[in-house]
Amino acid sequence: MEFKHPISVEALRGSQLMLAYEDDERRLFDVSPYLSHPYYAGLEDPAVFDTAHIAHGTVAWFGNIDIAPDDLYFNSIGLKGDKI
Repeated sequence: MEFKHPISVEALRGSQLMLAYEDDERRLFDVSPYLSHPYYAGLEDPAVFDTAHIAHGTVAWFGNIDIAPDDLYFNSIGLKGDKI
């Protein structure tokens, strides 16, 4: 199965990410549940969290932190009127 990959990301308050996909779909992803894992602990710092960017077809942060594209898609909420 081919997973959808985000083409842009915006870091929002409250450990949220606004994701955009090639088909103009927008989705909201909550990173909060991940922050208790040591791998993601650095994202609790807003200065680090705000560096979210697209790399290799997924959302990444400096320090080799990323979230799998299928997790991003299937654990996010589609937005009504999701056209950009």
